[in-house]
Amino acid sequence: MTESIMKRDDFVPFVYGMDHSEGVAWGPDGYVYAGGEAGQIYRGSLDDGICEEIGNIGADVLGIRQDADAKDYACSEGKGAVFRKTQEGEVSVYP
Repeated sequence: MTESIMKRDDFVPFVYGMDHSEGVAWGPDGYVYAGGEAGQIYRGSLDDGICEEIGNIGADVLGIRQDADAKDYACSEGKGAVFRKTQEGEVSVYP
């Protein structure tokens, strides 16, 4: 029998408060970003483990990225589109 290198109890959350996080990405601003199954776009701090909902596209977010201008891009299978969220919170379908 082979002994595993890591056990389930060895893992701990690094950010708290996300709802079914999907498509976790590291932003150039030093925050971690993730989407939620109800359309949430989250930003979390690895320093204190706190996250906040910074936007919502109204459908599942299965992947997320951030560009150098801090715009978030979230893809949704449910809406069949990629959405862009600006720092001001404006959400639109990405062409």
